[in-house]
This record gives sequence, C-alpha cells and structure tokens, in this order.
Amino acid sequence: MIPTAPPPPSNGRPVLLVVDDDPGNLRLLAGLLGESYDLRLATRAEAALKIAASQHPDLILMDVVLPGMSGLEACRRLAQDPGTADIPVIFITSGSSEDDELACWDAGGVDFVSKPVHPVTLARRVAVHIKFKQQADRLRELAGTDALTGLANRRTFDAHASREWRRCRRLRLPLSVAILDVDWFKAFNDYYGHDGGDRALRLLADTFRKLCTRAGDTVARLGGEEFALLMPNTNAEGARTLIARLLEAVHSLQEPHASSPLGYLSLSAGLASVEPATGGDLAALMTLADQRLYRAKDAGRARWVDAD
Repeated sequence: MIPTAPPPPSNGRPVLLVVDDDPGNLRLLAGLLGESYDLRLATRAEAALKIAASQHPDLILMDVVLPGMSGLEACRRLAQDPGTADIPVIFITSGSSEDDELACWDAGGVDFVSKPVHPVTLARRVAVHIKFKQQADRLRELAGTDALTGLANRRTFDAHASREWRRCRRLRLPLSVAILDVDWFKAFNDYYGHDGGDRALRLLADTFRKLCTRAGDTVARLGGEEFALLMPNTNAEGARTLIARLLEAVHSLQEPHASSPLGYLSLSAGLASVEPATGGDLAALMTLADQRLYRAKDAGRARWVDAD
C-alpha cells in the first residue's frame, strides 16, 4: 500500500475522539455527535494519547480538567509527536476567564467550547474543524504524491521511513528497504521519447501497487527512474520474497525495450534489512541499499542484490 494519510473508517465517516472523565458528559456528547461521526471515547488523557497514536482521529474533543494528566498537557504532547501533531483539538472548558481561554490557545487547541455545551454550537464547530482537517489532509496528500505515477514522492517516503524506523526500534521489529532502478532507461527515453518513458514509469507504478498491498509498506518514486520500497516489520527473507515477485512481475510484462540487451523493460534492485533496536541509523540503511543497487547494475542488471 502507498500510504499518504491514515485510512478512513470503513463506514466512511470522520473519526472523532471524545475525552471526558464524566460518563454523563460522554453519553451526552455521544448522543449529539454519534449519528454524524465514528466515535472513540476515553475518560483519561493517557488513554486518549494511545488512541490518537494508533487510530489517528480526524478531531479530538477534550475536556480541560481530567484526572491525572490534564487535557492541556495532552494537547501539548500530541503537538510534540510528529504522528499526531496534525490532529486538531477542541477543548471543552468550564472556565470562562481570559486566562482560561489563553491556556487553551497556548496548549495548541484550535477552538474551545464552554460548558454547559450548546448542542448547535458544538455540532457546527466540530463540523467546521473536521472540514478544515479534511482539506488540509488533501493538500498534504497532493504535496506528498508524485504527479506522474501517483506514488508517494521522496518527501513522503522520507517521512514514513523516519516514522517507521522509530516505531520498529521501539517495538524491536525488523525493517527492510529496497531501492529499484529501471535498467538502461536513458536509452529507453532516447528511443521511445519522453512520452514513452512516462508511460513506462506509470506502468511500473501500477505493477508496484498491485503487489505492494500490505498496510504499512510504502512505494515511492524517488526521482527519474528510481523507486524505493519501505517494508516495516519485514525481515531479510520476507523482503527478498517481495522483491523477487516485483522483478518477476516486471519481467512478465515483457514491455519492449529496443535499446536493452534483454529486449524488454527490466529492473535492478538493492535490498537492505536491519533491526533498528540493535543500533545503526536510517541513513546507513538507505546507503547500504543504494550500494547494493549499484552492485546489481555492475553484475549485469535485471537482478537484485541483498548481501555484500
């Protein structure tokens, strides 16, 4: 799969996380908003942070005063985490002073609603901020997508790779990356023209999409004829299996390449795997995959290399 934003819920409705330690308030808010949104409920800020990290709601409606960690502190922590920093928070507050309002703004809230809650005001403010969030997500998706192929671009790949490195290190999971390059592509462009080259890149992107369907994997066009595949929670054996399938699928296309000794379009790939918890860094992993790509090129192309 080529993720650019967390997937929507299966029912297509925006996800709203409601955080309040009062069961009566939760029932009230659920009654007001449950028909329009897919609700997640929490009574403590600590639980809300876990839900936000794992399910990435479209909006959080949070009480300021909570047992343990306050809603204000939870909002600050959401803003500090790159994985949740884009989730808007509307505070529900019983405070009405200027200092109370400033505290909500300073914590990073996008809006606040005073108690007792007015149903129409609450519903409309939630709707407005959900719309803003969806528009921002769409712009972010467009900014992170390669215009020619529809795959993730380098910016998106780097962001996903950084996030998955941290996650795999924390959970002690393996992480694999592959860098792929179209063989003799300059000669392909010279022979078929740039329109032909663009068509070939789109064909390859479609092939990648059909095979890389696992949630969490990211396929990207890094630039020119170079692609990358990020495979979280995948060890070397699993990565070899997927790359072998990719190269075989491209071979099966038998897309003509008159300037190739093979006569058809082919790929070379360099593959590297590591367990981030054991040390190293993402840059070193990418460099190793790139070095192995060049070894595959030197060995004759139309192959992958995963060892030195």
